[in-house]
Amino acid sequence: FVFDRKKTFIGSLNLDPRSVYQNTELGIVVEDARMAGQIAALALERLPDIAYQVGLDEDGSLFWLGRDPNTQQITRYQREPEASLVQRILAVVSRVLPVEGQL
Repeated sequence: FVFDRKKTFIGSLNLDPRSVYQNTELGIVVEDARMAGQIAALALERLPDIAYQVGLDEDGSLFWLGRDPNTQQITRYQREPEASLVQRILAVVSRVLPVEGQL
């Protein structure tokens, strides 16, 4: 993670309450603005090729935008890209389970 383009955290921590309070995570913080800026610039450059941007329609429905790294073409998805039917079913089931405190 890069914070304020001044500090970089390198480690296994996820930015969620479960990782912070329940897991034993390791990492180091490097206070080097130059390094943090380089990492942030690289992430911003590469992120559209390796991740999807999530958004909300006017009606509150999720959508995903993905960029093909070869053609640079943007594609809009109404369902989670690359998720199998089983993964989508598990996502629906997990919505009704009392796991909110673990997120």
